[in-house]
Amino acid sequence: MSGAPGPQGPVPAELFTAPTPGGIRGLGVGIAVVEAVGTGWAVAALRGNPGLLVATLVPLAVGALVAAALVVCRISVTVAEDFAVFAFRPLHRAVVDTADIESVELVDRVDPVSLGGVGLRRMPGKVTGLLWGPGPGVEVRTSRGARIVVAVPAARELHDALAAARARHATG
Repeated sequence: MSGAPGPQGPVPAELFTAPTPGGIRGLGVGIAVVEAVGTGWAVAALRGNPGLLVATLVPLAVGALVAAALVVCRISVTVAEDFAVFAFRPLHRAVVDTADIESVELVDRVDPVSLGGVGLRRMPGKVTGLLWGPGPGVEVRTSRGARIVVAVPAARELHDALAAARARHATG
């Protein structure tokens, strides 16, 4: 991805990520192991009762999807010339046009308690949190009344990239 040409040429997209804690991935692996054992048991024990087997395998499949999501999930923010993408992959992706960004604030310490916990958090009032724990972050407010709070190790750099994209759009 690259943005429109600026005075010095194209403005490249910048990617900011927050690494997924090993404990979250470990939890996903643990759930996957339990799901595999449960599936093996269900197939062996319920082979003669197809209805009960299916009824047992469906929740196990949902659990397996949750396990897979925990293993591969990640927080990322991509900042380009005309938009920013806030993602909690593979579950959430929000694209915000640079023109819709009203403010960008650097937050010294994002507090998970104020957002209802860690991971992907959806709060009343169009508030979305993307965080693995307390730490530096950025709060973005949009013209549509949304507030996105994301905690990443390179919070200052993310703030600067979002502010620069907003400023380029305002003067462009």
